[in-house]
Parts: sequence; C-alpha cells; structure tokens
Amino acid sequence: MNRRYNWVVALLPYVEQDAIYRRYTIDTTAPPAGWDNNRADLTVTPPVVYGPTATIALTFKTLVCPSDSGMPSDGKDTTQSPPQQWALVSYKGNAGTVSYPNGNQTRDGVLYYNHTGHRVEEVTDGSSNTFFMGERACRDPIYDQYTGDKLHYWGWAYYASNSGDVLNGTSVPMNFVLPQNFATLPAAQQSLLVTQRRSNFGSGHPGGANFALVDGSVRFVRDGIAPATYAALGTRAGGEVVGDY
Repeated sequence: MNRRYNWVVALLPYVEQDAIYRRYTIDTTAPPAGWDNNRADLTVTPPVVYGPTATIALTFKTLVCPSDSGMPSDGKDTTQSPPQQWALVSYKGNAGTVSYPNGNQTRDGVLYYNHTGHRVEEVTDGSSNTFFMGERACRDPIYDQYTGDKLHYWGWAYYASNSGDVLNGTSVPMNFVLPQNFATLPAAQQSLLVTQRRSNFGSGHPGGANFALVDGSVRFVRDGIAPATYAALGTRAGGEVVGDY
C-alpha cells in the first residue's frame, strides 16, 4: 500500500473521531480516486466534491484551541480557488530542531516526514523531557498582509504528508511573528523569516504555550524559556540535560 497520512489521522480513533478515521483514505491507490477521495463526501450518491461534508473538511474540537485567534470561527479554510474546504487544527507534532520544509528536517524529534516511528525506549533524553506536540498560533497580521498566504491555510488533512501542515520545531523561538519592517527587508531574509514563521510553536495564551510530552503529561512552557533548554526539549536523543523550566 502507498500510504499518505500523518499523526493527526493516526490519532483520530483515540479522540472519539473514529467516524472520520474510517472515511479517510490512506491508500493513494484506492478506488475511485486514491487519496483524492478525501476531497469528497463518498457517503452520498453522487459524491459531493469539495463541500463542507468532504472528509478533509470535517472538523473536531479536540484539536482546536479557543485562544487561537487566527483560526476561522468554524475551524475551516473556505477561501481556496477552486472552491474547496479543509479542516484546521491548533496543534502540531514535534519534528525536532528543524521541521520545515520536508527536505531540511533534522529528524531528531519524535514525528517527522516519512518516518517509521520510534519506541519510547528510543527517547533516551527521557519521555518527560521531550515534546510530543504543542500549540501553534495562526495569528500574524504581517504574514497575512505580505505573503499572499495565511497561516490558518495550513490544515491537517489537505496535503497530509506536508510537514508544514502538521509539524513544528524548536529552532525558532516560541511565539515568533514576522517583524513590522518585514516589507523593507531583502528578499532572501524575507524568505528565511517566512520559513521560520511556518515552523514555530506558539499560542494565544499570554506568556507561552501548552505542550504534550512523550510521557503523556501536559506543561505550559513560558516563552522566556532559555533557548538551549527549549531546543533540548525538541530532541529525543540529543543527550542534553534539560533541568528546570
């Protein structure tokens, strides 16, 4: 089977979303249209393509944070041309130091592009010292104004294997946003900043963001955390001593 999916799809049965999981086509060769089945509602005849009941448009509140003020109120992106909709989430998995784009990933986290999985015993930095997933903040007015893109466009289901949709890293400071002088910067610097903005954790909560660790615990991590400590929490086997944070 040629599979195309991500950690959000794999999680669905465990967050009371088995109905969505059973509709989701993982096999890219499955009839009638392979992975593109997900752009339609195949439970009706004839199938409804690109509509609000398409598999990729089905939302669930478990992974949408009310503080994510950049997120549309219905949790969907409905702005695309040709018209289509897809569901959004406020959380991304931890890919390690660098998460985006796919080809630049450091692959030292617990979730990353084209990985085969890790056992808990492979997380030698300690399951209580390693991020599994964390919040991402969609709101960034400068990004929305100047890039021709919006961060909330990056949804869990559309390009299911694109790391930018579902993964972040710890090389970029938490809650980083594009600077006010972005439009005056050289093109190369703009490109770098946009890449960084697409790959950092953050939230709408004052002072930090929530993270789930590999041991299943949840911590609110303040955005004043030491950069070295924050980076260490992103790696599964870096050998760093994390200490208090």
